[in-house]
Parts: sequence; structure tokens; C-alpha cells
Amino acid sequence: MITRLQRLQAKKSKELASTHQDTFWSLLAKLYKAHKEEFPIPAFDEIIRKRDFDGALNLADFLSAQKYQTAHEHYVMNQFAYLLKKQTLPSGFKPEERAVSKFLATEAAMARVNARFEAWDFDVDYAGDFTASVTRQRYNKLFRKMRGFIANLLGEEPDLHKIYSMVGFGPGASLKVSGTATNAMRKLMCERGLTVTPRAFTHLASAISHNLWLRRKFSTDPDGHTDGTPDYWVKALMPECEFVRYNKITFVPKTAKVLRTIAVEPLGNSMLQKGAGDFISLRLKRIGIDLSSQTKNQEFARLGSLEDPTRQISTIDLSSASDSVAYAVVKKLFPGAWFELLNSLRSEYYVIDGQEMRRYAKFSSMGNGTTFPIETLIFTAACCAAGAGCPGKDFTVYGDDIAVPTHCVPVLLKLLRVMGFRTNLDKTFIQGPFRESCGEDWFGGTSVRPFVLDYTFEKVSDVYKFLNQTRQRPHWEPFFKPARDFVLRLLPSDLRFFRPFPGPVDSAIETELDEFMTSAHARFSNEHGWSWVELTSSSVEDTYFFPGDHGLKEPPDYVKWYGVHTLTSGRSASDERSEKSHPGFPVWFTLRRTVRTRVTREGGWGATSNWLPLPGDKTCRGETP
Repeated sequence: MITRLQRLQAKKSKELASTHQDTFWSLLAKLYKAHKEEFPIPAFDEIIRKRDFDGALNLADFLSAQKYQTAHEHYVMNQFAYLLKKQTLPSGFKPEERAVSKFLATEAAMARVNARFEAWDFDVDYAGDFTASVTRQRYNKLFRKMRGFIANLLGEEPDLHKIYSMVGFGPGASLKVSGTATNAMRKLMCERGLTVTPRAFTHLASAISHNLWLRRKFSTDPDGHTDGTPDYWVKALMPECEFVRYNKITFVPKTAKVLRTIAVEPLGNSMLQKGAGDFISLRLKRIGIDLSSQTKNQEFARLGSLEDPTRQISTIDLSSASDSVAYAVVKKLFPGAWFELLNSLRSEYYVIDGQEMRRYAKFSSMGNGTTFPIETLIFTAACCAAGAGCPGKDFTVYGDDIAVPTHCVPVLLKLLRVMGFRTNLDKTFIQGPFRESCGEDWFGGTSVRPFVLDYTFEKVSDVYKFLNQTRQRPHWEPFFKPARDFVLRLLPSDLRFFRPFPGPVDSAIETELDEFMTSAHARFSNEHGWSWVELTSSSVEDTYFFPGDHGLKEPPDYVKWYGVHTLTSGRSASDERSEKSHPGFPVWFTLRRTVRTRVTREGGWGATSNWLPLPGDKTCRGETP
């Protein structure tokens, strides 16, 4: 039976892929028909009938920009908008061209900011100097406060030993390590050369001397023990490196109108950037700014939406903030030793669309592991200088998501504008009952966050995902209820895999036990409890041929002895079935974003029914009856 279902789901996925545009428009029509009597939207019927995706995207922007009277109206209108914004149907907007134009325009703006700041001395008193600009007279004191805050938080000198001990591999691509094979093994083996910029090379050599898992790779001593002199590691590392001076601009999905621009960094630089970025993040955490969690920002947004006169909070969002950290701003605000370190770890040039190298006007781009902590630190310092109070208590910052007391907003926005940051007026909320921050929307204390449809119905798993995700929040389920039967009927009865336990949202349809027991694939035994059929996805194992006369060889000792778990902060597996899908094979040795999907029977105890109680109350997911 499993083999038959495997073939059936593969065949159905191909059918869904060929009709996914029809499915999307039909879904949109059914949802609007169910809600238009209460919330009519001008011209939406005509847009759906003509399948005018350009018109739909413009309408989505219009709906999101409006102010509404009630929480329910706000949710419904924005829910229709977010069904459209992330779709990838053909349109006339040319998202990649728009992304390139936006990137180059931001670079030009950063060049202007650099010119202004290079000649700016924060320590000069411009009061009474009629030759000085009003901006310099007004903001010198604020910038001195910011500079002092950053120096106090980081220290005048970076702790290089600590930073070197924190280097490691991130999950993404790097120069010479791209495509699907970006796993930790590929990066550790450096088959095509370890790419690094010349200014970062000495830091990389020092980082290797501080890490046993790297010393064992580059040392002639199999145990990684050497005299540890800098000259030794420079000589050992030099033949393994390929020196570059640039990173490569590429694009990832953002919205249907524009892509997000990121930079693929040299591998050696990215390892060092991770260490420096993690160090800054730890220092921020000491003062209540935790970059590992967004919950504080979300709670501040909820409090702001209550319009409490004793604690007025505004939420601020900036446009392209990660692309707008100007070089001269970092140079002026950070202690000299810190600037020299961070400057040596960045890529000074970029390459876009295969053109010749160009020098960055910004300090660092998205893709650089220090960008997010640096921008968070700058915004935190700006909030303090503007009189926002104590970080983590009176205000909070997460990247470019800022939640601050309303009284300091005018000064803060002007200060940010002087540094080259532009306020996103569509996502900045100072008055009224609505606040938004870090993926949570609140209207008068009520959650109105819409479900974001960022995929199309091209696979069987997409159907499962939609049916599960649209029931995850109480206000989502009634909105999508009119379309649930339509989406379920996209699958034949044999592929309607129901499951009575929580699990991966794209593997089966989660339901109550009473409904599950009537499904075609439900089984029960006294020995194993309930069992069901679902899709199980496992990462595809990489095939790596180690040098040798007989093809595939054992990994080198430095891989076997210490493992690569240290590089990735432990296993990424959160489900014990990962062990079953990779018997005797390390989880970190897989192809990124490449998976194999199988139909399997899974089982467990613990579900309850109104009429058939089960013994015990333990869940044993992953056991195959």
C-alpha cells in the first residue's frame, strides 16, 4: 500500500503544479464571496474575474495602508492583502530589476551620508559657529551620547580571544561553496579553496590557532598540537586560501513586487563575522536586548496598542535598514579598535550581475554576520540618546524593529534620518490603536496578525500545510473555513492523510481523534496504539569523494575525531525520526534545501476520544507499528 501511495502522491503533485494558478484564483474567489457582504472591496470582483495580478498587488498595498475602525475589519482587509503580497505569479513588476535599482539607489544615498560624516567632528562645539550647518549644531551632543554608549557596551578594545573562539559556519552559501551543497562538511573540507579577503587573513589564521577543530585540519600534527606561533599558522593556511576582495550580490524572495538583496560572503570572512556578530549580540543581551528572541518586541507592540496614557509606546520600522548602515557612521560611532576589526572582516567591494567590482558605500550588507548586531546596537544607542530610557525595560530593539516611548519619537526619527535611515511610514505607528513589531500585529490589545500565504499549491504537502496553518490562530480559522472543503477536495481520498497528533505541518492533516478514526488510513492495536500514514521528508545525503586511490574514503581524522557539531552549535535535528532517516550518518552532512519525501506509517499513544478512551497518556512519535 505504501508504494502505491508513494506513486499516487508523486503523480498528484505534478497535477497540482500544472494547475496551481487556477487553484489560487479559485481560492481567492471563494474567500471573497464568503466575506464581501460584510467587507466589500472595490474592484476586487473584477480583478479576480480577469485574473489581474498586477491590479491585485496594487490593491493589496492599498488595503494595508488604510486605517480601520475595528480589529475585525483591520484583520479581514489585511488578510486579503497578505494572500496576495507574497505570491509569485507572473506580473509586470520585474522584482529582480526593482531589487537591483533599489540596491544601487541605497548605495548612492550612503555615499552622500559618508561625504557628510567624513568631515563631521563630534567633539567640536559648533554653537555660535555660523559657518557650521544647523544639523551639526543640533546633533553633536546626541552623537557623543551614542558614541559613549557603544564604547561602554563593547569596551574600547575587542576581546579577540573570545571572538576567535566563537567563529563557525552559518547555514548559508559562501563564495565557492554554493548551490545545494552548502553543508558544514563542504565548508570544512574547502575543496575549492578557502576564500578570504586579504585584510581578514591574519584574523583567520589567529582564529584557527584558537580552535582545535580547525587546528587539526591545517596543522601537520595529527593532534593539532603546534608551537602556536603566528608565522606557523600563516604558512600553514596560505596554500589553502584563495584571496578575493569582494562579495557577490544575489537575490532571495521578499514580496511579489521586489526581491530581497543579500551578499554571498567569502567563507573565511563569514566564519569570522559570525564570531564578531555573536560577541556583539552577547553584549547586547547583557542590557536586555536579546537577538535570540522577538517576544519582547511583540509584547511592547501589544502594550502600545492598548493606548494606555501612562505608557504610550510607538513602533518604528525602517526601510532597507540592513542596507543603510553607512561606512562613515560606523567609523565615527564605534571605538577605533572595534572599527578596525569590523572593517577588516567586511568585504570592501561587491560584484553584481557579473559586472566589474564596485566599492561599497555602506559598511556591510545583508549576508554579513555582523550587520544585524551592528544595526541593532546603533539603533539602541540612538534610542538612549533620544531619551527613550533603559534598554529592555523602557524600550526594545530587534534589528530595524524599534518599540519606544512615544515622547521621544520626534527626536529619534530626526536622528535616524541624519544617519541615512529612512522611516517606513506604512509600518510605523505612533497614534491610534494599531501596533506592529517582529511579526505580531495588535489592534487595541487584540491579535490581528494575518496568515501569510507565501507558497502556491504545487505539491500534496502544500495542501496539508495550508489546512494546518490556517487553524493555528483563533481568528484565522473562521476566515478560511469557507474554503477548507475546496482545498481538501484538491486531493483524492487516498491522499487525505489525517493525524491525531501535532507534527510537521506539511506531512499530514492534523485533526481530533474522533475525526481521525473515520479516516481511511487510521489503525489501532493494543501493542502500538494509533497509527497513521503521512509524508516524511529527510535531507538528501551528500556524496563526498575524499582524495584517494580507491574513490570514496573515510573522512580525515579531524572530521571523525572532533566532528562538525561544534561548528554548527550542535545538531539541527529536533525530531527523533531524523536519526531513523539517517542511520549511522551525521545530520550535518546533508544537502541544504534538498529533501527526499516518502510515505510512511507512523504511530503513537496519547490521543483522547469522547467515546474510546486509550490506556496511558504518553506519546511515542516515530515508532512504526
